[in-house]
Amino acid sequence: MDELITNLIKENKIIEAKIHAIKNLFFDKKKFYYYLGLCSIAEKDYESAIKFFNNSIKHGLKHFLLYYNLGTAYLEMNQNHRAKDCFNKSIELNNQYYNNYLNLAYIYLMENDVKSAYRIIKTATSIFEEPKIIQIEKKILKALNI
Repeated sequence: MDELITNLIKENKIIEAKIHAIKNLFFDKKKFYYYLGLCSIAEKDYESAIKFFNNSIKHGLKHFLLYYNLGTAYLEMNQNHRAKDCFNKSIELNNQYYNNYLNLAYIYLMENDVKSAYRIIKTATSIFEEPKIIQIEKKILKALNI
């Protein structure tokens, strides 16, 4: 992925990131749409982000961060079912990105499905030794009265 564009987005230089994407990635549509989606996420324009990410998929991009970011956009639009599908697809492509597990557990908790949230976090704790995940697991266990 293009590190310059992601750094520009992190620095909130969205216009510069878009210009760079247009100049350097216009003919690589899958990456072009992906980075425009990231810019839209940074601008909190989740509807546009979803369109750009889906165009990126249509043009052949298959990357765990694409599905993670698409899931995030769906989550922000309260389209939880689609968000879950995206986070699961991201895990299928790369199960080493723990934010997917956190977001899935968050959605299940929002839906009052504590058992599913626990199942997701338990899976994550078996993969990662991340204090944040262990702390969440303890809170969910408490909610389950285990």
